[in-house]
Amino acid sequence: MKNAMLKDAVHEMVLAYHQQNKEIPLGNSLIEQLPVEIQNVCQAA
Repeated sequence: MKNAMLKDAVHEMVLAYHQQNKEIPLGNSLIEQLPVEIQNVCQAA
């Protein structure tokens, strides 16, 4: 079941890229890294 859901999700992503006339990213490019500011972080007790 999970495998079918994953295949469906990838298929939808490929369709979206084609509809936007964009190239499908290679490698791990589908995972976008976001910078995060960390302020006032305290060490756990």
